[in-house]
Amino acid sequence: MAINLDGLTAPNGAIQSLRELTMLAVTKSQAVDGFVKFVKARNGDKVGGIRPLNAVGLPDGATCTPSWQTNTAGVVEREWAIKEWVVSESICYKDLLGTLAEFDLNDHSDIADVSNTIYADIVASLVEEAIQRMMWRLMWFGNTAADNISDGGYITAGKNPELFTATDGFFKRLFALVTSNATRRVTIAANAEDTYAEQMDGLTDAKAVLDALIRKAPMTPG
Repeated sequence: MAINLDGLTAPNGAIQSLRELTMLAVTKSQAVDGFVKFVKARNGDKVGGIRPLNAVGLPDGATCTPSWQTNTAGVVEREWAIKEWVVSESICYKDLLGTLAEFDLNDHSDIADVSNTIYADIVASLVEEAIQRMMWRLMWFGNTAADNISDGGYITAGKNPELFTATDGFFKRLFALVTSNATRRVTIAANAEDTYAEQMDGLTDAKAVLDALIRKAPMTPG
């Protein structure tokens, strides 16, 4: 891995060290563990869950002999299907020679060891943030069958579809749940348009769609 320092002159009289550079980002990735619960699992492991109890609270209680209910809480079993992923980045000190980072390299025979340099600290921070974005990407948009539009998929041409194929994310799983039961979905006419722009122009009944979703939402868990 390398930070492209071609846009900086070394030295330029103002920026004397990598410490003076500012980390730029549109938004800061939220820690993933604040949104989901992490568990240790391997591909093929089983995972089980208990569904919520059915609705309770009948109008009975005037006597000491109420009508006993026999509610049940269902269970669900799933199997983890997740591929391994790798984050492998290399740093070569020779790539830093002649750049601003050269002034932070170690001296003499230790020059090839960049592990304790400012440059390495910055790279580690960048990789950590990139891994957080990777987790969000896989959690929401993961699709083991992802492919470019040119190959019949939905990923923009030129983007690497393998960035999405480690596992199936929430959107794919939610879509499968919704489409398996017609009572859970609301048809949006604009989705039949060919392009995103046409779909947005055709979405003139957004409030009606949301109202329909609320009306069709199940009142009991299941």
